[in-house]
Amino acid sequence: MSDRPLPPIPRGVALALALFTAWPMVHIVLTAVVGSDAWKLGGFGMYATPRPAVQLRLEVDTGQGMQPYAPMSLDGALQRQYLETQESLAILGSWASPQPFAQAILDRYPTVQTVDVVVDTTVMDPERATLVTRTSRFTYGR
Repeated sequence: MSDRPLPPIPRGVALALALFTAWPMVHIVLTAVVGSDAWKLGGFGMYATPRPAVQLRLEVDTGQGMQPYAPMSLDGALQRQYLETQESLAILGSWASPQPFAQAILDRYPTVQTVDVVVDTTVMDPERATLVTRTSRFTYGR
């Protein structure tokens, strides 16, 4: 055995270890506060929570009151945007916005006066250890 001291840890390595150690705690807060996907953004929460299921529902007003609107009746480009919006809401939670999608519907269909994008997110309730659905409604008009 040698009595020589170990060389100091380079600053870059120490910083990388500190960030790697702190990120799971930051990621847990992001998941809880903004509803981001625990399976994304490099967190370790994926091992402790189910991936949130996000479903978008549309309601439109063409002057006769709010009516449900089937997303599959949208044209191809809007269907793609629907799926992209759903995925971004699942990954980023409240950091994502359905506003560009709603605006695209208003631009494409001139008879639509108001679009409600209803976001149902199934998440784990940590207090009851059960799956619950959180509903958020976003209303956009002309």
